[in-house]
Amino acid sequence: GEDNGQRLTRARLDLARAVSVHVRDELDEIRALPAGRIDAATMRRYHDELLHWRQALMDCNCAWPPHRIAERSDAFIESFRPILDALRARVRWEEDQLYPMLTRAWAA
Repeated sequence: GEDNGQRLTRARLDLARAVSVHVRDELDEIRALPAGRIDAATMRRYHDELLHWRQALMDCNCAWPPHRIAERSDAFIESFRPILDALRARVRWEEDQLYPMLTRAWAA
């Protein structure tokens, strides 16, 4: 069976994959819109925040291999919490602003 380190490694990879699939689906919808329906500032925020989040996740994954997490789990949680907080904030922004904007863009 899997040990905790293997499960953690798989969970972090699954998180990164789930975000990638979600973003791919969003971008497919955005790209299907007629040009100019989503303003440049929104698209810049969309991409910049996503790049920042992905970089933070990669940095954390590199800095925290499973054996180090096992040794210092409290410090890992402190390091990983801002990544989760950023993801939660991103989801709220998408739900509150991006998705209504996409709905209006499709209705226009």
